[in-house]
Amino acid sequence: MKDNLATLREALKKSSGICLNHATDQLGATEEYDLVQAIERIELLAKAVACTENTEVLWKVAPNRSGLITCRPSPLGYRVISGMLNIPEIRQHYPCHQFNPYVAAFMNQADKIQPHAPLSLNDFSNPVKFSEEMTAFAERLKAELASQAFKKKVSNFRRSANKNFLNLMSYIHELFKRHARLMVLRIDLGYLNRFTNAEPLPETVTADDVRNHRKQLFRDMKEKLFPESWVGYAWKLEYGLDKSFHYHLLVLLDGSLVREDVTICNLIGRHWQHEITEGKGIYHNCNASKDRYWHQGVGVINHYDQSYEQGLIHIAQYMTKIEYYIKMAIPALARSFGKGEIPEPAGSRVGRRRTTNNTILASFA
Repeated sequence: MKDNLATLREALKKSSGICLNHATDQLGATEEYDLVQAIERIELLAKAVACTENTEVLWKVAPNRSGLITCRPSPLGYRVISGMLNIPEIRQHYPCHQFNPYVAAFMNQADKIQPHAPLSLNDFSNPVKFSEEMTAFAERLKAELASQAFKKKVSNFRRSANKNFLNLMSYIHELFKRHARLMVLRIDLGYLNRFTNAEPLPETVTADDVRNHRKQLFRDMKEKLFPESWVGYAWKLEYGLDKSFHYHLLVLLDGSLVREDVTICNLIGRHWQHEITEGKGIYHNCNASKDRYWHQGVGVINHYDQSYEQGLIHIAQYMTKIEYYIKMAIPALARSFGKGEIPEPAGSRVGRRRTTNNTILASFA
């Protein structure tokens, strides 16, 4: 392992950097943050509209000081219109996804507003008609959210995301029982834009390629790159208009056997670029910018360090929360989240199982 790291350090000195810096080929963990936040806000808006007894007050028609009839949206009314303005971009960025039931209901009812011209926060050329359309939208939304069919959709959506989160936290907790310290690596993997064309070409990355690349990478990490220190992993596959398919990885190594987490992340990233994808891949090393995180959950973490455990919880939430808001609907990929299995004890390589009932992670066991 030491020889591998020494060779890698020399190669990195000669390389052009961690990943490409062209605007169209950047890969980062938070590029889609704004849109996900917009989706979250739409869910809250849908719930707020459902709790409004008199929806007419959201877009009240009244004369102004000059005597002209105008539409005066309430604060919630303005926010609803703002949410509608985000819908085209959300749909464009997530073209093959299932949305949170609240978001889907909001968007579907907004589609029924006539005319279909883009809404404006400041232009109500026909205030009476506008108010009527928006009030009808709110009433339809309330009726849909009150239905039993809708409540069942919400239950199913939540169950999937919560199950993934709890399973991931339980998995990490069990690994800490077996290892005094873990090296936690966060890395994002994707593809250069020229290999993710909408129209299939011989060099275009397909859904099968995406799945096979992930499987090969994990095999190589376990059998070639880190055969002695390999502990576990989790992954989340996402798809966006700008970045196409991309993975968020959580890799766990035995922290008593390895060091230099940033260098090891680069090793994984360059293996993805050159060996797995044969030059089609790009990556982002999250450990290289760990100081930017409020809760640091990456690097070498001791089993008793509760501050870092809180960081791990945030990582698990990030990797599974998206499932509650948007799920990929690509049958060829079957699933978009996965993790390793708890290994059986293997002789002296596995440390004494330790009790961690006084830690934050133990609450997820």
